[in-house]
Amino acid sequence: MVSRVCVPNQAHPKESVPLTEFVRTKRTAAAVGSAFAALTLLATGVGSDASSHRDAPVISQDPVADNTDVYAFVAPDKPDHVTLISNFIPLQAAYSGPNFHNFGDDVLYEIHVDNDGDASADVSYQFRFTTEVVDGNTFLYNEGPITFEDGAYTNLNIRQTYTVTEVKEGEAPVVIGSDLVVPPANIGPRSTPNYETLAAAGVHDLGGGISVFAGPRDEAFPVDLGSIFDLGALRSLNAAHVIPLDPGPGVNATLGFNVHSIALQVPKGEVVEADPVIGVHSTASRFATTTRGDGATPVGSGDWVQISRLGHPLVNEVVVPLAFKDVFNTSPLGAGDAAFLPVVQDPRLGQLLPVLYPGAFDGCYPTAPRDDLVTIFLTGIPGVNQPEDVTPSEQLRLNTSLAPTPFVDQDPMGLLAGQLDGFPNGRRPIDDVVDIELQAVAGATPVGDCAGVSPNNLLGDGVSGNDMPFLTSFPYLPHPHAGYEADGHADAPDSQNRVDQVRRLYLAYFGRAADDAGLDFWVDGGQPIQEVSEFFAQSAELQALYGDLDNGAFIDRLYLNVLGRPGDSEGRDFWVGELDAGASRGRIMLQFSNSPEFITRVSAR
Repeated sequence: MVSRVCVPNQAHPKESVPLTEFVRTKRTAAAVGSAFAALTLLATGVGSDASSHRDAPVISQDPVADNTDVYAFVAPDKPDHVTLISNFIPLQAAYSGPNFHNFGDDVLYEIHVDNDGDASADVSYQFRFTTEVVDGNTFLYNEGPITFEDGAYTNLNIRQTYTVTEVKEGEAPVVIGSDLVVPPANIGPRSTPNYETLAAAGVHDLGGGISVFAGPRDEAFPVDLGSIFDLGALRSLNAAHVIPLDPGPGVNATLGFNVHSIALQVPKGEVVEADPVIGVHSTASRFATTTRGDGATPVGSGDWVQISRLGHPLVNEVVVPLAFKDVFNTSPLGAGDAAFLPVVQDPRLGQLLPVLYPGAFDGCYPTAPRDDLVTIFLTGIPGVNQPEDVTPSEQLRLNTSLAPTPFVDQDPMGLLAGQLDGFPNGRRPIDDVVDIELQAVAGATPVGDCAGVSPNNLLGDGVSGNDMPFLTSFPYLPHPHAGYEADGHADAPDSQNRVDQVRRLYLAYFGRAADDAGLDFWVDGGQPIQEVSEFFAQSAELQALYGDLDNGAFIDRLYLNVLGRPGDSEGRDFWVGELDAGASRGRIMLQFSNSPEFITRVSAR
């Protein structure tokens, strides 16, 4: 077990080279007129990942069955496998005790794969959960530090296990895993002192090369929900909005929250047939009838009824009209998806963008019918992820034959950054689906009418990266936030006082908030901040997160984990050169943590 570092401190940091001179330039473009200069300038270099939280009226009242995100990708560390992930129960506060969030015993969770393009699932994986209350005479979730011994979590009063069933078309269902344990909530240093180890016990080998995990994860998909749903506003473009406000950085609405994830990793041969392209979507179902009695647990009966459905992110949330959102969630995948064709060919968001930002798109704006959106969302892109014989349907399509990009090289803009294994070809955890889909709606993808045109190809919500590091092995999504360390209402560590510098070091090094004991130790200890950073750089906790990396790989990881973006070539070369010339990793990390770019990130809380 990796001991966590008690590390915060900072006194008088040495003069650092500002990272702002190494800003990302990949998406810059000429201004489209003085009235929109702020739009073009401020939209560069910003991004966010997104999800479909609360996407329809009925499911918004049933978070346990609310499917928030679906991922399908070939991971660099397992290139002969396909990884499928589906998230549920959005926006969980980590401190939600004593009744911490759990999967629903009365919900059928499923991940479906269509491997011949006919809009019908050929392979499905079903997940059913069972909850056990060990001691009904206490109000506590646990009554001691939780450990994992002899195949079970000790001192855990509310335990969940689950069964995995594989259903292949034309064959009888087969249970491929049973009595599989779900890791507990990440409560805090007393209750879950070694959470990484507890979570690792939730990764199960089902045989035949199949691995599964189900449990709490970080809500790792930043999005500025508050701004987007305020008349389609993007804070960086506030000055160009029809109701103008002062521009500002995006605010990550999901920062500090958790979700529940179901992750499955299977050999390609389990889900891929002759065509390397597969379609993936996820559903949640409840019994048709629920009976309630006084003080009794509700009892379900009858057939399963689908109540949630998700393939591409944001389709139901921002494309399907309000009157049809619940219909979409209850409609099974199939040729019937053609009923939603008109709203894809002429989405309301596409109609609104020129109205909300008058004059901004005079240079180019796509007109209906939008065949480019049909290609991206319903059929797949020819030569990339379109099946040979395709029936248009709303699912995430992945070409499993394309080589995965190494983790350190992955660009959040996915396919738009030239990475064929990135969204909308499947979806990787790092992919910035909000920015990609905004640019798609504006016609700025290679299959759109306005490819390469500014400001269409600059649109984004101003939120990038994640506050917790992604894992480089299954299940890939970050560990969940701990309730004890939740500080969603704390001020952002954006000043140069010692406390804030120490807090930033925790975030930069470990992707987590400083625990109280560590913060007090390093703030009060009096060591120069450089020494604190050097201590962190040698810590077992950092070694567990980063592993044994050479200087180039270390800098690549800093850009992704600290700044939430790949390094531009000039900046990367500079910092690698500094390390090669003898600079310590602690000094480099200190400069990253004190950079204006990182301070801006942590301020957007």
